[in-house]
Amino acid sequence: MNEFSMDLLDKLSEAAIISAPTRPRLLLESDEVRAIRDRARAIPGFVDGVAGKARDAAEGDPFFHPKVEDSYLYRPFLNMLMPLLTATLVLDDERSAARALETVEAFFSLPSGQIPPPARRVDTYCHHSIPNTSAIVGLALDICSEHWPADVVQSFSERISNDFLQTFLVAWQENKDFWTLPTYNFNWKIMCCGDSGFGALACRETVPNLSQVLKASLEGTLQVLDTIAPQGDWPEGPSYYLGSLRKGLAFGLALRRATGGAVDIFDHPSLKNAGDFIMHVTEPDGSFFNFNDCRETWPPESGYDAWGNMSLLANMSGRGEWARTARLRNHWSLERLLWDDPSLESTTPPESDTARHFRWSGVATMRSGWDDDATFIGFKSAKQDVGHSQSDANSFVVSSRGERLLVDEGKWPYAALLGFFDYEGRRFNYDANGTIGHNSLMVDGQGQHPAGGGYGGEYSGEIVDFTAGTDVDIVVGDAAAAYGGRLERYRRSLAFVKPDLVLIYDQVRSTEPRYLEWLFHHDGEISGNEDLTTIKRGDASLTLTRVLPEEIECWRMSDVERTSIYTDSNSLEMVRPRIRYRGFGPFHPCEAMDALWAVHVGDPEDRPRIGTSVDDKHLNVSITFTDGSRKEVEIARTP
Repeated sequence: MNEFSMDLLDKLSEAAIISAPTRPRLLLESDEVRAIRDRARAIPGFVDGVAGKARDAAEGDPFFHPKVEDSYLYRPFLNMLMPLLTATLVLDDERSAARALETVEAFFSLPSGQIPPPARRVDTYCHHSIPNTSAIVGLALDICSEHWPADVVQSFSERISNDFLQTFLVAWQENKDFWTLPTYNFNWKIMCCGDSGFGALACRETVPNLSQVLKASLEGTLQVLDTIAPQGDWPEGPSYYLGSLRKGLAFGLALRRATGGAVDIFDHPSLKNAGDFIMHVTEPDGSFFNFNDCRETWPPESGYDAWGNMSLLANMSGRGEWARTARLRNHWSLERLLWDDPSLESTTPPESDTARHFRWSGVATMRSGWDDDATFIGFKSAKQDVGHSQSDANSFVVSSRGERLLVDEGKWPYAALLGFFDYEGRRFNYDANGTIGHNSLMVDGQGQHPAGGGYGGEYSGEIVDFTAGTDVDIVVGDAAAAYGGRLERYRRSLAFVKPDLVLIYDQVRSTEPRYLEWLFHHDGEISGNEDLTTIKRGDASLTLTRVLPEEIECWRMSDVERTSIYTDSNSLEMVRPRIRYRGFGPFHPCEAMDALWAVHVGDPEDRPRIGTSVDDKHLNVSITFTDGSRKEVEIARTP
């Protein structure tokens, strides 16, 4: 634990927890409510949207009940409760407050052992849904207490204290779960610790061991913050980062209020750059570069808006470029209403900061500019040693003109009962998790994680070189180790020739003949042949040209759409996710091949002519654009 964190724990031990006589007192205080309501009324359509979502939530019967018995109960509970709490706060709506009370009463009528998803009821003592529940019900107490009977508020507070918080504390003190271990510092820890601390502050008057709960909550939250890389990145991916960081920061905000500012995690050194990662992995249309088990966008049915956490980071840091990122989607929620500072002007990052390499995550991002129609390139080559990792070394995505053209298949519904988190093998049979779900290379029909193989740092990719230039950005990934001995070299160099051309140069070597197939995933209208492919989506077009090898014989092109059918372990319903890709490669095995692909976005008639020459150290690429201008790009190669 770093010096700042140890000092902050000392401050907590000395601080007095203020027992504020009025509520709300966690994310805002009672004297701020009027201003929040005035602001909500000033946002076109916001009040009507809040009222509509509350009506929809209130009409459920039973209101939080899942479609399938015995499925994950916390998620439908959250989705029901949060719109009602938002309407209670923003509209001062008695009906929503009453319905929120009925919802909590119905949920609390169930044994707490039924709250986690079925797959985790046996192997976890304190599933994160237990702390999650303490936080959302704590927020309900904070917002609705003046609308609810005093004895009900007391009863709910005691349930949080005596059941949920004590389960958390025992798990923490006795290291009963993986997330409590000092060696684990990812999303589960900050979720469980942040939400337990928030729930404890919500019912602080009824928690007999409040100081122990707050210490454990702050200690775990700080352990995770201490882990964040100096560049602000997070290897689990952007949606896990925002979604779980939100828990720690909401607790930190409530703790700062409860201690009169004496304990303030927002001064933590890691938070100074935390928003940079989100800013750079946010594509021009406001969606995420969705590597690992991440969605393109935060799901609207999720109950709360993790994206609002970016508004909080911007607010606390005064960073206008982070505020701009948070506002990209033009989406309003309770979180953004509370945390977006209208006096903080959105600022556009400089053109000199369009490319970044995030070393801990093994991610590089490049873009032609910061406008909505800019071309965006995301590249990943990293270790498979964090939760939610996928077999995606040396993979990339391309988007432009507001459309995703070469895509990552992203997050599929969880199937925890069917090996989805079996990192030793079965996880990578789900197409979105395996190499077959990414723009990378298949070898002998297998991906980077062979069935029955191991898992961890030895099955890794690595970004070995990165250069951000004025006209050309180059990232180089080495993924040979990811194939479990089947390749001795898989070096991919991706050169982004701004604004609209991407060169992908692969050097592949093996000690014996192997079947090779290059994959290009898309979700658009595809046409063309083995030499030239066109992908269209919306008003955007992408052309993919094979430059090397120049001449092909015994070559195969495949257009594949695969649908998988399995049971979602949260909803217990059958799901049918799919992938689509075009694949290329020789249909005879080979020991070595150099391949160069040119990706051009824009009018297919404007794609440039490309020539190559090779020496011992470089692939020299000569580009002739349709206006007659020329560009030379030098890509390092290994003889």
